[in-house]
Amino acid sequence: MPLNIFTAVVFNGTDAIPHFDLMVYRVIPIVATIVFIKWMFKGKKNIWERNLHGKVYILTGATTSNGMGATVAYDLALKGAQLIILSSKMDQFTTDFIYDLRTKTENELIYSEYCDLSDLSSVRKFATSWIDNVSPRRLDGVILMHGEMQPIMGKARYKKHQSKDGLEMQMAVNCIGSFHLLNLLKPCIKAQPPDRDVRIIYSTCIWQALGQVWPEDPCMSEVSFISHKFFASSKLQMSLLLVELHRQLVVNDEKEVKGAEKGDKLSRANISTTIVQPGIMRSGTLRRVLSNGSVWGLLIGYLGLLYPFLWLFVKNGFNGAQSILYSLYTPEFERINLESADGKYTLGIPGCNYVVNCDIQSKFYKKEFYDIKLQSVLFNNLCKQIEHVEKTTAALKNKVKKEAQVAPVSQEKESEAGQDKKASISKRSQKKKSVKGKSKSFKK
Repeated sequence: MPLNIFTAVVFNGTDAIPHFDLMVYRVIPIVATIVFIKWMFKGKKNIWERNLHGKVYILTGATTSNGMGATVAYDLALKGAQLIILSSKMDQFTTDFIYDLRTKTENELIYSEYCDLSDLSSVRKFATSWIDNVSPRRLDGVILMHGEMQPIMGKARYKKHQSKDGLEMQMAVNCIGSFHLLNLLKPCIKAQPPDRDVRIIYSTCIWQALGQVWPEDPCMSEVSFISHKFFASSKLQMSLLLVELHRQLVVNDEKEVKGAEKGDKLSRANISTTIVQPGIMRSGTLRRVLSNGSVWGLLIGYLGLLYPFLWLFVKNGFNGAQSILYSLYTPEFERINLESADGKYTLGIPGCNYVVNCDIQSKFYKKEFYDIKLQSVLFNNLCKQIEHVEKTTAALKNKVKKEAQVAPVSQEKESEAGQDKKASISKRSQKKKSVKGKSKSFKK
């Protein structure tokens, strides 16, 4: 068919092709414009490669179907890494996801562990089991790609959802649970050998530019609830906490190795912390926000009206994952390259970076990132609040457990008392019957 068209154009001219002018002057420009817009808005693609055989990574938010997390997990597994995928639901879908990932990548070192980031006791249980070893387990990176966002329109934005610990759900998942996990894993990260390149990556959102910081009340337990305000603040506070956590990891390690020999550049593991802005993606969170949590909003508003524009102007999960993969694979975060950078870091801290569209940014645009005192106060107060919440939740669980244990005992006692009562009544009735029988025989 293409050969026939070509020969017709050569021997008979373009007039031999029906609607040729329409195709050239109308259809082709429209298609070219669509392709150009699609190419421009998909963002940069990661160009780095890295051998990950023998490396171990902990991932969150990796079980979303065709999302950013699934793309990152697939790429890491394809390169031979061992993956510990944390999931809040150990159901059939998670099992099938892990099985499919193993089959497609031919990598059997992919595991799923239960860890509900909205439940502090679940986070502590996983982290404790991870670090509770005589020799520290290998850990080459922690990649946090999860997110929770509630509807932001109408009355739904004032409807507050609480976690098992009584915390606001967005704050619990996006900030408190994530911080709790990293803070508990801090001894394991610091215990990694000197030649190891440990990378902590957190996926934030452009909404953090609208967030506020509450250093005296990091859990925002006494703040009036508005959905988008809590989401933006949770992302901003988690980014600030990550900066302070990295500062503690790096500075404390430098103090601990003062006695090391001079010129020993491998006195501690190379720990890099990266806050990644993947951009707006066609994710489950975006679907929930635009549909306002309604089925009709999803079918009519999102799929019917908005999807053509979203397909054209918004990234898919694969393109959104490129900045995460860049932060994992780029050699710019390795020790030798960090030392040759002459202290030119995003925040002036070695290894603390901000990546947008596969590019390291020279600075943050929120002044809170440069307020060390604010970050320290936020860090310490959140640790205290988490400890208080954990103690309160544990006390309530113990109370409920004791009541549950007492209830069966009381029921057993009541049943035994009832049985004794019935037995005594039956004995009395038998005695009465025997007395009546004797009296009748006496009369006879």
